[in-house]
Amino acid sequence: MEFRIIFSLLCLVLMTDISTADPTVTVAQGILVGKTVNFTEEDYIGVDKSFDVYLGVPFADPPRRFKPPVAKQPWDGPLTVKEFKDACSQTSPPPSYAGPLSEDCLYLNVYSPSPKDAEAPGNLGMLDQVAALQWIYDNVEAFGGDKDRITISGESAGAASVHYLTLSKRSRHLFNQAIIQSGTTSFDSRPAEIEVQDARNLGEALDCSTSPSSALVACLETKTPDEILNASLPAYSSCPISVDGNFLEDKPINLYEQNDFKRCPVLTGVSKDDGTLFLRFLFASSLHLPRPTLNSTGLEELIRGLMAPYGVTDDILIAAILQQYTDWSIVENPSADLMPSFIEFAGDHRFACPSDQFVRYHAGVGDTVFKYFLTHEPSRSRLGLPDWFGAGHAEEITFVFGLPFIEHLPLRGLDQMTDEEKKLSVKMMKLWTNFAKFGDPTSGADPSEGLGTWPSFTVPELSYKEISLDLGVGRALKANQCNFWNDYFPKLQDDIASMDQGLLDWRSEFTRWQGEMSDWQREYDQYKKTPRCN
Repeated sequence: MEFRIIFSLLCLVLMTDISTADPTVTVAQGILVGKTVNFTEEDYIGVDKSFDVYLGVPFADPPRRFKPPVAKQPWDGPLTVKEFKDACSQTSPPPSYAGPLSEDCLYLNVYSPSPKDAEAPGNLGMLDQVAALQWIYDNVEAFGGDKDRITISGESAGAASVHYLTLSKRSRHLFNQAIIQSGTTSFDSRPAEIEVQDARNLGEALDCSTSPSSALVACLETKTPDEILNASLPAYSSCPISVDGNFLEDKPINLYEQNDFKRCPVLTGVSKDDGTLFLRFLFASSLHLPRPTLNSTGLEELIRGLMAPYGVTDDILIAAILQQYTDWSIVENPSADLMPSFIEFAGDHRFACPSDQFVRYHAGVGDTVFKYFLTHEPSRSRLGLPDWFGAGHAEEITFVFGLPFIEHLPLRGLDQMTDEEKKLSVKMMKLWTNFAKFGDPTSGADPSEGLGTWPSFTVPELSYKEISLDLGVGRALKANQCNFWNDYFPKLQDDIASMDQGLLDWRSEFTRWQGEMSDWQREYDQYKKTPRCN
């Protein structure tokens, strides 16, 4: 009999009806004692299955702050693993998680079918994931799994992690397939001096000496997790993975240009309204109100703010983005709302077009790639967001993990979603699990299941699956927008970087003069409207 295994790193699934029998398994470090649980759903999925679960399995020793993970040493006697351990310390845990947070979080939750008979090196979070994957690779067969058929999956930051794992030589051999949902690497990396300055900013915020680095690390080790997390928000504009010569040997774009990445089947895609992610932070205090409106001035301000962390501040570059995303059919209307333009810009720049670049590299070397585009707007948001967030960021998780069928989770009443949405969830679970099992989302599917076709992404066909109630097929997703971001915009950046200083100074002065002329024009127009004596 063939057994398959699910390892849960990022998601929390609760099950009930604990069996009195205690399953055991022998792994490299010793004996684990878990528990058996049962999951039943009769109306839509039609399942009644038992699982052996091992919760809080240590894959590394408790971490030492600012140090790489150390493989878990063998233990004496059976180790009982029946309860969830704390999640890792973080500022915004998922809304479905209400448990404690801790630095001591290097644990796995393992679910398997019940058998019938430097001073402060970077990228430590990624090295933790490599250690987890290594443990899975070494021990999966003890649970009835196959180490040559491991699929890793992630969404948003988790998707970016999966993407980086396809690039690192430390992890490529530890898995065979990848699922990447609304998240990719940054195809360029920040200069090392910026990362050093970020570390110094963090130290200064916590009243630590920032030189030498050993003194900074020693001081940070005395701080609580909450102190570090709270200070990191203003100190770090973003937290990308760095080129350290250990986890990541070169910039992602260079690795792709050299075909130096994991060759494997990939299922990946984005959501129509991924760009609304940024509205959750920009308008956090007014999410209960109707969607904010945006005029042309506001659109430019938000675009400048979102591009600044990437070093994009040049007026010519900002003008090019505005040219691409301004809705010129309505902009002359004083009451025009350009918020949809901002949502599309943010979604394209951060999600859709990096994803398009990624799939083209994999398809270009012959990898099997399945691309999707979520357009269904859920009737209930798992994040508790208003309807105007549409098919927003991370909403596909509701359907992929069957959350409408987990009644006892406090998830915004997702069990009350429509019958059509519950059927969509069943279909998405089948598509995703078919890919994990067979490398093809529709492999062996019966026509009665309603999965339809899902052609692989190839050039020039550019096919993708539309995730909607009808599960259609489309082509050339965001082709024009992604040509702008992945071809035209980098070339424009290179052209500007090659300008000599004299031309740059002249352009800056000319821009200043244009601003003064605009101010003068406004004042003159106002003057003409002022009543005058005859």
